Amino acid sequence: MNSTEKQKKSRILDKFFRKIASAFTGDKTILNPTQHNNKTEGAKPDVLHKTAELEKRTRELSLFYHMLNLVTQDTLTAENFLQSLTNELPQTFQNSEITCARIVYKDNEFKTSNFKRTRWHLSSEITVNDKKEGFVEVCYLEKMAKIDEGPFSKHERNLIDSVANKIGHFCERELMRQECVKKEENLRTTLNSLGDAVITTNNVGQITNLNPAAEILTGWKYDDIRNKQIDEACTIKDAITDNPIENPAKRIIKTGQTLDESPHVKLISKDGEEHLVTNSGSPIKNRDGKMLGVVLFFRDITEEEALKEQLRESDERWHFALEGAGDGVWDWNLKTNEIYFSDQWKRQLGHKPDEIKNEVSEWESRVHPEDLKQAEEDIKKYIRGETDEYRNEHRLRCKDGSFKWILDRGKIVARDKQGNPLRFIGTHTDITKSKEIQKNLAENEEKYRLLVKNQTDLLVKVDAEGRLLFVSPSYCKMFGKTEDELLNKAFLPLVHEDDRASTQMAIKELFHPPHNSYLEQRAMTKDGWKWLAWVSTAILDEKGNVKEIVGVGRNITTRKKAEEQLKYSHELMRYIIENMNSAVAVHDRDMNYVYVSKQYYKQYNLKEEDIIGKHHYEVFPDLPQKWRDVHQQVLKGEVLKADRDPFFRGDGSLEWIKWECRPWFESDQSIGGLIVYSEVITSQVKAQEKLRERERQLSSMVDNLPGFVYRCKNDKEWTMMYMSDQCKKITGYFPKDFINNKKISFNSIIKPEFQEEVFSGWETALKNNSTFEGEYQIITASNKTIWIWERGSGVYDAEGDLIFLEGYIEDITRRKTMEKEVAESEMKYRHLTENISDVVWSSDLNFQMTYVSPSIEKMMGEPAAVHLKKTTEEKYPPESIKKIMAILDEEIESVKTNTADKKRSRQFEVERYKADGSKIWVEMNISLIRDKNGTPTGFQGVMRDVNERKKAETELKEKVGELERFNKLMVGRENKMIELKKEINELCTIAGFLPKYKIQEDDNEKA
Repeated sequence: MNSTEKQKKSRILDKFFRKIASAFTGDKTILNPTQHNNKTEGAKPDVLHKTAELEKRTRELSLFYHMLNLVTQDTLTAENFLQSLTNELPQTFQNSEITCARIVYKDNEFKTSNFKRTRWHLSSEITVNDKKEGFVEVCYLEKMAKIDEGPFSKHERNLIDSVANKIGHFCERELMRQECVKKEENLRTTLNSLGDAVITTNNVGQITNLNPAAEILTGWKYDDIRNKQIDEACTIKDAITDNPIENPAKRIIKTGQTLDESPHVKLISKDGEEHLVTNSGSPIKNRDGKMLGVVLFFRDITEEEALKEQLRESDERWHFALEGAGDGVWDWNLKTNEIYFSDQWKRQLGHKPDEIKNEVSEWESRVHPEDLKQAEEDIKKYIRGETDEYRNEHRLRCKDGSFKWILDRGKIVARDKQGNPLRFIGTHTDITKSKEIQKNLAENEEKYRLLVKNQTDLLVKVDAEGRLLFVSPSYCKMFGKTEDELLNKAFLPLVHEDDRASTQMAIKELFHPPHNSYLEQRAMTKDGWKWLAWVSTAILDEKGNVKEIVGVGRNITTRKKAEEQLKYSHELMRYIIENMNSAVAVHDRDMNYVYVSKQYYKQYNLKEEDIIGKHHYEVFPDLPQKWRDVHQQVLKGEVLKADRDPFFRGDGSLEWIKWECRPWFESDQSIGGLIVYSEVITSQVKAQEKLRERERQLSSMVDNLPGFVYRCKNDKEWTMMYMSDQCKKITGYFPKDFINNKKISFNSIIKPEFQEEVFSGWETALKNNSTFEGEYQIITASNKTIWIWERGSGVYDAEGDLIFLEGYIEDITRRKTMEKEVAESEMKYRHLTENISDVVWSSDLNFQMTYVSPSIEKMMGEPAAVHLKKTTEEKYPPESIKKIMAILDEEIESVKTNTADKKRSRQFEVERYKADGSKIWVEMNISLIRDKNGTPTGFQGVMRDVNERKKAETELKEKVGELERFNKLMVGRENKMIELKKEINELCTIAGFLPKYKIQEDDNEKA
């Protein structure tokens, strides 16, 4: 700011304060500096005195502005409000420099940093809901002259009483708000904990709510379908005829009657997915019986129906797995020492089935002498129970005298009553080629180490996913980690959070020509954050895709620090003061406007330039007599307020406001005018009304749930406080039988073996502030044992103390029965699949997987459940999909032309993606699945990893090429170092210094 601007600003401020001083003192000459200076010297003290008093009132007004600004903040906590107010309070007292303050509310104390209780203090009680909860106290640290109440004035007494009163009102409002939020949260928790889909509409069929289960079932998010017709959310069809039927919500709106659970129907989701469901519903009515809307309940029974089909397919699937696995199988009777070797086991060694006897000695005699001892020891440890599985790699002698590497795995599948093992089953897998590949890879890695052992720059190699494949010794040294700690780990976590976006952008550049990039980033080294400069180059495969990335890095921390210091020195601090965000107006005794906050203009739709200095009744000519009476009472010294008052705007609209009107005083304690504080609370009033209506609607929903809702104490007996009527249908007892354990406690109907499990589950959930969910058995009033599913959570008060538990219970006996039947079928073959490295799968006719064996995780790096959710395009490259679909089409066509053998299978090899995005070669063996009528319903097959065999020769050639590229990169680095030295020498010469580096002749030759 130049001198002219400073003078202009000074004149504006001088004029502003003279205008205020003139308004409050009545001395018009203050407005004209020349005339004022001609006044007698005797008038100056009076003007200065009134100006000082005006300054005090301004500070007091600032405190109230500060309070109003705080309470309008949405995220304000009571603690922040009280501490901020405590810090501001001393500034409003006449001797602020020796004033300290504190506020005590309940068990909490908030005080200024210099607080010390002295005998010169002034205090006022804080009351909340007519109950004393604390006090506000102000102390002088030094003795001052006595005025009205010790060293404090009457005005300061009124001020501290007003502050205490406002704190009380704020706390009352905060308690009420917390109660409203808690009620809404409790109601929402109940609805969201339901396992069934719940949809509500208004009385014309427009959607008003979906719980999470309904969002999953229909495929719609609530925000996307809100206020739309129920028919847009889902289509309902007859499960048998597949014909559309009338939506149950519209049926209920027409009849006004409750809809009982209907026979099975189909619900079509947003994405066209079909779900078998049962549905029911009822009208939502208010206390006058008027229909407000409809609540619908849908239970998805698709899984239950699918379980029946799984039972039929199970036997066929596992039978095919045994025949198509391809590994050798052995079955050892540990009691009789008899053993069975499959024909494939014998063919692996080049023998015919009749050339090897089913005796243990046939295996022992063929194991390589160097491997026999360890193999036998591993078997004994497993049988004794010292290891969880039997797994051993050893060499077996073939018929021609050569040896094959065999992966031998097995499991005990039968024991006697004493737990002694009876039957031991396992498989042999030929891993000879894998062993040879491992040996070749080890030799190539040694060549890499010799090249980079003495490099000072950082050298790394990462895969396309950013995982470290190679790190130089210098890299390990800088980061203070061993090679094992770094390899196969992502490098990005070492990068500073602010630099990760630019790092990822540099990596993306490597995927486009010219496939190189330059990057500067911060990384967490053993010595803290360091700046590193990286020159990176991408290595492409035969198809031009990025396979790996090689990077050369250098520590540039010193240079970066100098740059950052320069940048910091050019930054300037800025101080921005925004106007108060509270609706505040200050009037003089004649009701003329003296000051108005911006929020006041906004709240009452006023123009700022038209109001200052005008009469209040001129601005609001239609102001009701009620407010005029309030103003007159306040100007006589009263303080008036209302927490909820209707206010009609000029356009006739109704607003609800909270207001307070109080006088402000001149230096002689006469009333100089009044201050009006107001806050529009229309949204809060409407929210409370909406909450009450919401409670009535949810109450109607609870009465129509298939299970029952409960509320209970957190004790060993689960003492019930409330249970919905569906309790009778599930337990056989009336809700009143459980309330306060009148007839029976809920814990007593839980089967004894589940009681501790349920209690521990709840204890863990409450400790972690999470939802409890569990399945267990209870005994009904008719002495029948059933399975139930429970979901619930704790409800807490404003202080965070547990009040009670709330949740939902549903009968799941039918589902548990079906799960048991499926589990028993699966157990027949589980021990065999656990020892088979190949993957068994089944699919529909479109090659969408419907089942995949657990061994998929070892092969592809992802669990079976994740694999099943992926599309064919996510699993296979386009060329592989084309080949597979052609073969599947041929198989289907052969059935149509009646040329297919029912036992026919096809074998072929294709490439596919692993979970990390890499490709592997697999061998596929597939055949058709037919129903009882012979009609094709899908495909089943066995998949084997043949990637190592396909890649062995290719990988060795790539390693040689890689060495050549790496050598070129190192030569390029040396050239860049020489060029850099020359540039530094030129800069030194320009600056008048001797060159820093000597360029040798051999350096020039290298360049």
